[in-house]
Amino acid sequence: MTITSILKQLEGLSREDMIAKLKATRHELQSEQMKKIVPNNDLNRQIITINKILGAIEMGVSRSLNKSELQELRPVLQHFVENGEFSQLKFNSLYPRG
Repeated sequence: MTITSILKQLEGLSREDMIAKLKATRHELQSEQMKKIVPNNDLNRQIITINKILGAIEMGVSRSLNKSELQELRPVLQHFVENGEFSQLKFNSLYPRG
């Protein structure tokens, strides 16, 4: 599951609704993971990807994102800035000019 594939599933949602949906999905995956006797790498990767997206859209944190992943998120975050759901200051800290 890639950032782009997750974002396509959430297309059109408000920032608040997107955060709620991502948290619910993460909770489902974590519950599924706990049921497994053997660790499931695919579930782990999905949880990590969701955590990366949440970190960016919820708190404006980019530490765990690489440059490519940040670019995948840029249109969504720009949309949230335009709608007043995400601060321009946070956006500028994620995507400095120059």
